[in-house]
Amino acid sequence: MQVYLDRDGHTHTSVSTQEARQGETTGRMRIVLGVSLLLALIAFGVLLTVAI
Repeated sequence: MQVYLDRDGHTHTSVSTQEARQGETTGRMRIVLGVSLLLALIAFGVLLTVAI
């Protein structure tokens, strides 16, 4: 972690990517996003079919 001052005298903290990371990087969120996107597209398709 690095702390430095800018021109106005404000302090800023800089952390590395590893220090800033909050969770695991297992790739599980990609699966959740893909499945939810697929379900949303199916629901949208069903609604369009019923509406027509």
